[in-house]
Amino acid sequence: MTPEQLIAIGAAVLSLLMEYIPPFSTWYEKLAPGYKRLFMAGLLFVIVGAVFGLSCAGLLAVFVCSWVGVWAAVQVWLMAIAINQGIHLVFKKP
Repeated sequence: MTPEQLIAIGAAVLSLLMEYIPPFSTWYEKLAPGYKRLFMAGLLFVIVGAVFGLSCAGLLAVFVCSWVGVWAAVQVWLMAIAINQGIHLVFKKP
């Protein structure tokens, strides 16, 4: 699997987790819609940033530790946000 595929799956699972799993969904449902989007974007930023950091440390071989790798990480982060929010809209509880 490519890094993009792994992040896409993770973003989708994260969205479903916050929507349907009781300990998370009860807390997440209390947030205002704007804060929900910011929380998800921030959490995905932390995840992609951690993967980039681990790649620079030599523990993962996902991103190149250069400006090219930073740009690739930003692209993956934006893709993850789009997938996460799309899944949230499609599978939102009525």
